[in-house]
Amino acid sequence: MIEWKNNAWRRRVNIRAILSNPIRRRDMMVRVVIATQAREGIVTTTEQAERAYDRVMGLRGLRDTNVQISRVENSS
Repeated sequence: MIEWKNNAWRRRVNIRAILSNPIRRRDMMVRVVIATQAREGIVTTTEQAERAYDRVMGLRGLRDTNVQISRVENSS
């Protein structure tokens, strides 16, 4: 759904659908890491953000090996 607000178009997304899909959740969080670091003036590559995300998820015991496998398969 697209709505008009404050002279700008905004698109609503189904955040629950993104968070329930491990691949989409990982992609979103990697982008959040890059954007947050950029706001602080720190240049972060996608690979660095992915490593950071994987490390945090691993420390929390939430690492999803299926995400890693599917990303490797898709990159070929």
